[in-house]
Amino acid sequence: ITSFATCVMALDESASSGKSGLFTIPTSSIGEVSNHSALRKFFSLNKGDGVVHSYDVLHGVDVDPRLNTSRTSLVVWFIDHDNKNNNMETETTEDIVEVNQSWLLHTGPGDDIGQFILALASESGFESDGGEMKLKNACDQFDLNVSSGSKGNAFALTRLGQLCDDDMLSNDYYLRIDSFLRKLNPHNPFLPKKIGEHGNANISNGEGTFECKKLAKALWYDASMRGNRISQVSLADELMLEYMTAASSDDAPYCRVDMLLMASTLFKLALNQGYRSAEDSLRRLMDVESRRLASLGVEIPSDEFFDYPVV
Repeated sequence: ITSFATCVMALDESASSGKSGLFTIPTSSIGEVSNHSALRKFFSLNKGDGVVHSYDVLHGVDVDPRLNTSRTSLVVWFIDHDNKNNNMETETTEDIVEVNQSWLLHTGPGDDIGQFILALASESGFESDGGEMKLKNACDQFDLNVSSGSKGNAFALTRLGQLCDDDMLSNDYYLRIDSFLRKLNPHNPFLPKKIGEHGNANISNGEGTFECKKLAKALWYDASMRGNRISQVSLADELMLEYMTAASSDDAPYCRVDMLLMASTLFKLALNQGYRSAEDSLRRLMDVESRRLASLGVEIPSDEFFDYPVV
């Protein structure tokens, strides 16, 4: 993320229908961000038309494959070296001046989109002058993701799920994430159980500390409900793994079959949004379910076979 503003100019008619090309992702009436494909707002651009947007506008590009044509556009990036009017109270003026993309630091405590973008920028890319390290030192990407996720930002929730699953967050973040998840959705089925007078979660690694890894599924679930297809696939993959692990043990509870139903639903939701790899995942899931039903004596194919919810 190296530009303060971007200008996109159409050099052909591929985006003229308003159903292809550059799109933005709007926020809801209560300020939450959902990146479900059905909510994308495309720009109807005829040849020669252009759009200018700032860095903090969530956007993407999707070309309708049914057009069977390429998309050609002229893109111009603008930078801003103005280091004034910074709203981050935790940084010093000296820190801000050293950061190449100073505008990224112009985010307030209630700006979940700005916080997510700043976190994303601070963990990606390399510059010849070491500018990326200056940005990393000027902020805490983990704190920014937690703050953005606590406001219901689907992208931040997805990123936090990945960080937790990869054991990249220290366990000090556990209670903060657990707390905001319970506020976002107290009915989240993947929230760890609470114990104690203050409702601390009973998830520890045996040394009295909390494991953020245990929160990955709850984070992915909330992001999935907000339409994030990456979270939908991540949660479905985890459910499949847990089902297969349980199925390999002698005392695997039969009720775990509902994991397959939720996983199949999540894969299908992601596929409906154009996440093509979910199609292969659905085939593998169908193989697992077919083997399970065959072990129960169900004839494949048969009416009984097609009556099962997963099928």
